[in-house]
Amino acid sequence: MEGTASAVCEILRYLIIYWKCDTGQSKEVLLEGQLMISIEAINSKHQPNALHCVTTIASARSICGDLVLKKLQKELQSILPGFSAKLTSTSGEGSYSLDTSGTTSFQMIFEVDEKPRTLMTDCLIIKHFLRKIIIIHHKIRFNFSVKVNGILSTEIFGGRE
Repeated sequence: MEGTASAVCEILRYLIIYWKCDTGQSKEVLLEGQLMISIEAINSKHQPNALHCVTTIASARSICGDLVLKKLQKELQSILPGFSAKLTSTSGEGSYSLDTSGTTSFQMIFEVDEKPRTLMTDCLIIKHFLRKIIIIHHKIRFNFSVKVNGILSTEIFGGRE
């Protein structure tokens, strides 16, 4: 696993572990909340036959309400040494709305150029990873969307009671 799939899966793995530890709840308590994973790809201006992919991972306040942004970014950069990611708090001015129920507590964006076939494989890996997560944490809702040259595909995983 490499590229976008590796980064997304590592970030989600870290967020769930951090969230579980941060809540201080027993292992039996189910986590619940919402995460949005969005990949937007357009033809790359820098590489022929490649797509410039902008990946955004955002969480609803209920997942990472007290997330320490500098600590998260530092730890994720050590996990993903080849990636340059921008992590911002969006709880204040100019907040990015995840849905109509509230604002996100954080948003992480990273960019990478990938071949179309690699992006397709990465998306399948991410979907498989999300399916594995919701087996254990079925109250977490994942909104996964991919937009390639204007064509949008959206799937929702988990979130059932």
